[in-house]
Amino acid sequence: MMKKFNLALVSWIFILPLLGFGTQDSQIFKSSTSALKIQADHFKSVPDAAARARTIRQTFKNGFNSYKKYAWGHDEVGALTLNGSDSRNGWGATIVDSLTTLQLMGLVEEFSEALDHIKKIDFSNTTSEVSLFESTIRYIGGMISAYEASARSQRILLRKSIELADRLMFAWKNDSALPFGYLNFTDNSVVLVDGMKTNLAEAGSLVLEFYKLSKNSHNSTYLEMAESSMKAIMDSPSPWPGLHPTFLDPISAKPVEVTWGAGSDSYYEYLNKFSLMTGNQNPRYLKEWELAVDSSIKHLIRAAASTTATCPLSYFSDKLYSEKRIYMSSYDSILNRTSYTMSHLDCFVGGNFMLGGKMLQNQTIVSYGLKLVETCADSYSSSRSSVGSEIFGFVDKITRKVSLANEIDLNQYDKTGFFHLGGYILRPEVIESMFYAYRITGDSKWQELAWKAFLAIKSCCEVSESTGLFSTLRVADRVPTRNFQKSRELLNSETRRGEYGNKIESFWWAETLKYLYLIFSDPWTVSLDEFVFTTEGHPIRIEEAWIEPKPSPKLIQSFSQPVFGVADWVKLGSMVCTILLMYGLWKRLKMLKMKLKISANPNLNMMHFNTVISVPSSVEYEFVPSNEPDDPSLQKSLEKQ
Repeated sequence: MMKKFNLALVSWIFILPLLGFGTQDSQIFKSSTSALKIQADHFKSVPDAAARARTIRQTFKNGFNSYKKYAWGHDEVGALTLNGSDSRNGWGATIVDSLTTLQLMGLVEEFSEALDHIKKIDFSNTTSEVSLFESTIRYIGGMISAYEASARSQRILLRKSIELADRLMFAWKNDSALPFGYLNFTDNSVVLVDGMKTNLAEAGSLVLEFYKLSKNSHNSTYLEMAESSMKAIMDSPSPWPGLHPTFLDPISAKPVEVTWGAGSDSYYEYLNKFSLMTGNQNPRYLKEWELAVDSSIKHLIRAAASTTATCPLSYFSDKLYSEKRIYMSSYDSILNRTSYTMSHLDCFVGGNFMLGGKMLQNQTIVSYGLKLVETCADSYSSSRSSVGSEIFGFVDKITRKVSLANEIDLNQYDKTGFFHLGGYILRPEVIESMFYAYRITGDSKWQELAWKAFLAIKSCCEVSESTGLFSTLRVADRVPTRNFQKSRELLNSETRRGEYGNKIESFWWAETLKYLYLIFSDPWTVSLDEFVFTTEGHPIRIEEAWIEPKPSPKLIQSFSQPVFGVADWVKLGSMVCTILLMYGLWKRLKMLKMKLKISANPNLNMMHFNTVISVPSSVEYEFVPSNEPDDPSLQKSLEKQ
């Protein structure tokens, strides 16, 4: 829909095409056609979707203007202190990470100011350690995506991406396949953190950004280094097929943890997304992802134990395994058990399962994804603040036995189906998976759930509507008092903590508000048939034709045991009884038919019947009444008896 800009923006008419803007929703993000179908064919939408999108856009604009006023050029703005902080090397992470959101929302003036800032960034100027992972997903991802969205007209974005990437290449020392996670840009040396070289996410979340950088710079080095890391991970030993340890113990070299959460998440996310981006030209990526999903269904996905709480969400019309929530656990090799918790970070899994399931045309995986999104959405509605916590736990016999959950946790679980741990730091993963659920099913219920989540976050965390800045929650499962002044006074206290935190991470602007906005926008803007989202929420266009994967008959063909509950056994038993009843009825009708045919010929009796059916079973016989009073052939048969 064409948006009306005020008179102050009229001067931008002639430069909009250069910045990648046409209407408020940039035309560069509109889709055409695709051989691989991901999105739904038809969408149901809430009546006021456009108004909700405008509200979210205004929320972003108010907050970003406050960032400009109080912290421009810094990595983050403090919602309570109204000043800047620098946790991402002081290069302006909020500015760079917001680029594609600014383009999508049609915030032309702000985008132009962001470009002016980027021109001045000196990536060699930092006194803190540089994270290979964070610098790639926030800075390079933001710039290379915005570069393509501007029809490749803003060359400064490509030049700055190359400038940063060239320095990050020093993470691969001595031609090693796996990079170190941190660098010192003063002398381009690697930094050891806790004795570990890297984790799955750090080494395995680079291929999308470096693929696009190599394509646009015509320098294959970036992609080659990123792919060498992926290959090294895929070739490494794994506790279960496709599932790799987050870290290796430097002493024993044994796997410490297997998880889809922190430290591993985006490695699994990029397996199927890179396959989609490159048209499945190297089928190993999608195959590895499918193996990971299959192993996760067998070993990590769990059904929550029964509780007195109702489960209000159910996507499945036939109630298939909807009576219990399922969740993605983690495996701890030291304790030799799976956890009974799921993190907010884990909640990207639902959307990722749905995306990969559509790629494989496997409805089972899609259904698992939908069910996992329901669990994550319900973690919001079950919280006292209606905002999801950093970690939410479940209960089963083992948990109760070893008292991993205290009595308060157990009581809360019995009432709500969850117990909550930690706060909320404006993370996007639950909203992100709701976005995938809406785009893949077309069901407007996901719009309603996303809107409820947005209103809850706004009610709990927005410091003031005038600044548009949102604070973080120390404890999500508690109704906040909204005493921001007290939290501000306690920020520097060593003994007491307020209920609110200060720092707004750049992913709030890059992901959370972007996904919320897209849920209520035209569903063909940034279509999943045409674009892949990086782990930081930056959309990049698919350029390669899709090659259909070969089917895997041994993988993920039916629902696994954890989600097959008591109600399902009752349903199965009912089906078996019905089948047996129908079979018995069929047998009785068949016997009745035989008796009627026999009774039509008075010369036939049960002895005749027994004699006739004793012939070889390969020959079919039908009893037909004889026209003769005495059938000679039958008489001869009787004489032999």
